[in-house]
Amino acid sequence: MSAISEHIVNMRVHIDTEKVMAVQRACDENVWLYAESGGEEGIVPVIYKVSRRHTSEEIFARIVRLWHAIDRPNTEIRLAASDLAEGVLRRAKNTTIRVSIDRG
Repeated sequence: MSAISEHIVNMRVHIDTEKVMAVQRACDENVWLYAESGGEEGIVPVIYKVSRRHTSEEIFARIVRLWHAIDRPNTEIRLAASDLAEGVLRRAKNTTIRVSIDRG
C-alpha cells in the first residue's frame, strides 16, 4: 500500500480552491480505507503553515474555515510544533476538527 501524500496549505485571506479540491480528491480516493479501518487509516494530512504574525485564535479560525471548505472526515490538519500550535490544538480538542502537531 502506498503512503498518502501530504498537502501543503498556506492560507492568508482566501482559501486556495485548487488545493482544497486536490485534498478532497485524495480524501475521496482513501475514504474506503478510512471506513474499513474505523477511522484509523486513510487519513489525508494537510500541512498548515503557521505564521507568527497571527495569534492561536486567528490560526484556529482559519483552520476552521479550511476544515469546512475541505468537508471530508478523513482530513487531518498538521501544524509545526510551536506555542501557537499548542494553543490551536487545545482549541480544537472538543471539536470534530482533526488537528495534530508535527514534532519532527
